[in-house]
Amino acid sequence: MGLQTQWRSDMAGNMGLDYAGVRADLCAGLGLEGEALAEHWRCIKACELGTLQALSEQRERDKKQGGGVNGRT
Repeated sequence: MGLQTQWRSDMAGNMGLDYAGVRADLCAGLGLEGEALAEHWRCIKACELGTLQALSEQRERDKKQGGGVNGRT
């Protein structure tokens, strides 16, 4: 939950995590280092990828249904 504010997007809707912010939270906020940091980083990257794939699939469904955000084109 602490990383939910680390999502970034541009005007085209491209998204991804702000890696500097994520790393700062993991290191300074949680005190992680070494293998523990590496393991958390791998898990977060997997979550990021899954989220981006789900968002992409949702955009494709919205296009097929003829709507954009909130059903508008």
